[in-house]
Amino acid sequence: MIIDYDGHFSSRINICRGAPQGSVFRPMAYIIAHCDLPQIFERSEKIHLYVDDLAIAHSPSIHLNHRKQIGDIERVMNDDIKKLYTYTTNWYQPVNVSKTEYVIYHRAVQSPNIDIIYNGTAIGKKTSYKYLGFGIDAQLSFRYLLDDQIVKLRRAYTILEHIHHQFPSFFTLKKRFFNTYAWPHLYTISTIYCLLSTTAKERINGFHRRCLRMIYCLYQCSTTDLHDTFGLPTLETEYKKCLMNRIKNIQLHELEFISCYLLRKYIVNIVKSHYKEKACIPWLQKGRPNKRIVAMYNDQNNYKTFF
Repeated sequence: MIIDYDGHFSSRINICRGAPQGSVFRPMAYIIAHCDLPQIFERSEKIHLYVDDLAIAHSPSIHLNHRKQIGDIERVMNDDIKKLYTYTTNWYQPVNVSKTEYVIYHRAVQSPNIDIIYNGTAIGKKTSYKYLGFGIDAQLSFRYLLDDQIVKLRRAYTILEHIHHQFPSFFTLKKRFFNTYAWPHLYTISTIYCLLSTTAKERINGFHRRCLRMIYCLYQCSTTDLHDTFGLPTLETEYKKCLMNRIKNIQLHELEFISCYLLRKYIVNIVKSHYKEKACIPWLQKGRPNKRIVAMYNDQNNYKTFF
C-alpha cells in the first residue's frame, strides 16, 4: 500500500491482513469472509448479526425452575462464547471484549447473576442494552429507548425554536426542518407506539403538538382546534400512514418477515392443540400446562402489534 497525500507519496507499506480504513473493499470483504459466523453456534436462529455487530439471545426452557434456568443460560452462553473465541482466533478477527456486554431480561425482584467468560476475561453485566439504535432495559420496557429519543427530539426542538425566532412566518422552512431532524426520531417510536403506556403516548403526542404550534404559530390553540379546525394530522394518524407503507414494503420485499410471523402463529396453534385436544408434540410435556403456556395460546389476540 502507498499513501498519496496531495501528490506526495509515502514509502511502500506491507499489509499482512486487513484492509485500508475507508475503502469500499473493506466492508464487502468482511461480509463475505464472515457470512458463515451465525452457523457456528448451537442455535443459529438466535443469532443476530449486522456487519460487525453481533447479538446472541438465549431463552431457557419454560419447564425449568428459576435456578435451573439460570444454570442453563450460563452453560449455553459460555459454550457459544468458546465457539466465538475459536472462530475469531482461526480467522484473525479479534473481539473487543471491553465493548461486549450481557443483559438478563427478567421479572424477578432481584436480577440474577451469571458468569460469562471470554478468553479468561469476565464479560460485564448491564441493566440495559442498545442494538442498532434500539435499547431495551432488563425489565423489557421501552423506557430506555423512549428517553434516548426524547433527548434527541429536545435538541432538534431547540434548533427549531432558534429558526422560529429568526423566521417566525417562514412555515415551509420550519416544517422542512421538522421533517428532516425531528420526524426520524418520532418515526423510530412508531413501531412500538401501540405497546407504550397511556402516559408515554401522551408524552410523545405532547411534543408533536408543541412542534406543530411553533411551526404554524398557534400557541393558544387547543388540541381539538389544532386537529379539527386547522386540519393538522395527529401523531397517531401519521403513524398509521407510516405503518401501512411499512406493511406494503414487507409484502413486497420482506417475505421472510411474514414467514416468521406465520410460523409463530402456527407454533401457538399447535401448542394449543397439543394441550387442549391431543398430544402431538413428542418432546413437549403432557398433562396440564402451566399458566404461562395457557396465557400464550388463550390471549394471542391481545398481542398489540401493527399486524
